[in-house]
Amino acid sequence: YEKALEQSQGQLVYYLRLGVANVRGQRYERAREVFTHALQRYPDNANLYFLLGYTGRAEGQYDQAVANFKHALKLEPDNPDVLSNLGYIASQRGENVEAERMLRRAIQLDPKSFPSYHDLGRLLVKLRRYEEALPLLNRGVELNAKDPGVHYQLFLAYSRLKRKEDADKELA
Repeated sequence: YEKALEQSQGQLVYYLRLGVANVRGQRYERAREVFTHALQRYPDNANLYFLLGYTGRAEGQYDQAVANFKHALKLEPDNPDVLSNLGYIASQRGENVEAERMLRRAIQLDPKSFPSYHDLGRLLVKLRRYEEALPLLNRGVELNAKDPGVHYQLFLAYSRLKRKEDADKELA
């Protein structure tokens, strides 16, 4: 992608691909450089701000991530991926009311958003709202049955509700 970017006169698609490849390779500093450089050419691109936010989130740099996600949200107010990531960070920070609001909005905007169902279900388990968490986590399983995290959250919810058979199934 480095070569393609050089030869393409800075086409957005190659910035995106190069940056995402670096995020996937956990080369966050390089990803941030690529996205920041791209923003010089494409200053109103919400996707670039989202990807900068995601890079910050991956590094645990939540303040930086939130700033970039909020900038993306100004450009695209109903972006479910941005809302979902802001909800996740709010949850990690213990801002539970805000986290729930953002995650529910993300689900409303994108009913197939596995991360939103998983994160909201996990939040509700943390808040001991087990019955309320079950349909969200079960929807998460429908969307991504191979994710062990959503099964673990179901295990926790079923265990707390004393539904041993269901809990054992999810743990397995």
